[in-house]
Amino acid sequence: MFLKNEFLQNSMVLQLIQNENFDLISINKEQTEYLLERKRKNKKDVVHISMNQMDWKRELLSFNKHLENSYTKHQATTIWKKNIHFHHVYVVDYQPVDSWEELKETSSNRMKSSVYMLDIDSREEEIERLIRALDLALSFQTDVSEDLMELEQRNVNLKQNILFEHTKQQQQLQQLFKQGKPFWTYLLLAINIVMYILLEFNGGIYLNKKFDRIWCQV
Repeated sequence: MFLKNEFLQNSMVLQLIQNENFDLISINKEQTEYLLERKRKNKKDVVHISMNQMDWKRELLSFNKHLENSYTKHQATTIWKKNIHFHHVYVVDYQPVDSWEELKETSSNRMKSSVYMLDIDSREEEIERLIRALDLALSFQTDVSEDLMELEQRNVNLKQNILFEHTKQQQQLQQLFKQGKPFWTYLLLAINIVMYILLEFNGGIYLNKKFDRIWCQV
């Protein structure tokens, strides 16, 4: 079951990046936890896709709140902090033991939070809810091969493709910063350098002549 969950998770992540213009902003070492974002008009969708099994509602709530607080503190600008919709997607074997349904849709201060439990029993239904919430023009593949070796290799390929897309996004971002260096900053630097050279040159001549006169008097 782990390989099937892993395949669903990674195929979802790759499709969101390639087909729905999501940026992958965070990924853990094992590639079992992803954080993606997409700006739409005056709002931002933040999708957290995880294979972390949550046994209790309290645990689920605590983990989600910690992630949301961390994101708004380090990632979101003031403009976006009140226009964020968090989507916590858990690809798991089973749902929390106690009732967690009240966490499906919550909101406070114009920030929204949705939870989706893609367990074996409600996977199709939850995926459809996620597609509607994100207004996606795609569907996610849930029927996968029973051949474990084939499935494992497909997971390896998916992970490699995700890392490739992540690296490409980072390079594009760096290139954008390089191209976006302000023109006026360079202009002011050039003016300062020219002025320094002129002042240094004129001052140098004056000081040298004055020094020669003093030396001659001595």
